[in-house]
Amino acid sequence: MSVDLKSGQLNWFDLETKCQRLVYDVMQPTINRQNEQTTQFSQLKNEVHEDMSKRIAELEFYVFGKTAEGAQNPTKFDLI
Repeated sequence: MSVDLKSGQLNWFDLETKCQRLVYDVMQPTINRQNEQTTQFSQLKNEVHEDMSKRIAELEFYVFGKTAEGAQNPTKFDLI
């Protein structure tokens, strides 16, 4: 922070710039971590969605005898 020794005035622009830089340096790790967590959450959500879609297709096949192509197989109810 620079002080004009003749007039005893603070250089407010310099002070503000240094404060902004300090806040930026303190917040940057938090922002980076948030971005990483958002990316990880998105990937996990996609994996869970794919897994659930596969499970639903398997259940439809076993219970209703339907395949993704629409072919009909004997259902478990028909076999009983």
